Amino acid sequence: MDRSERRKDRRAARRTRPPAVRSREKRRPREAREPVAAVRIGKRGLLFLAISVAVIVVGFVALAMGSIVLAPILLVAGFLVGIPCALMVRERPDASAVGTVGEDGRPGAPAEPTE
Repeated sequence: MDRSERRKDRRAARRTRPPAVRSREKRRPREAREPVAAVRIGKRGLLFLAISVAVIVVGFVALAMGSIVLAPILLVAGFLVGIPCALMVRERPDASAVGTVGEDGRPGAPAEPTE
C-alpha cells in the first residue's frame, strides 16, 4: 500500500466515525446544571487562617535558624491542619436566633417581632 492509498483510507475512516461531542438534545441547559459550591470564610475562619499563617511563618523562621525538629512540626501543623480547619470551620448561629423560625421556614433565621 502506498501513501496515497493510506491517506484515502484514513479520510474514509474519519467520515464514518461518530462525532465526539454529544448532540444538543442530550446536553443539559446551563440553568439545569448544579451550581459550583462557593467557599465561605467567616470571622472564625479568618481567625484560624491568620493563626495558621503565623504558625507557618514561625516554622520557616525556625527552619532558617537551623531547627530540624521544631520547624517541620510547625510547618506540617500550619499547612496540613491549620489551613484545612480554617476552610472547614462554620460560623456559629446567633444566640438570639437559636430556636426561632423565619418567614421562609428556615431554622435559626430571625423571626419578625410581633406587636
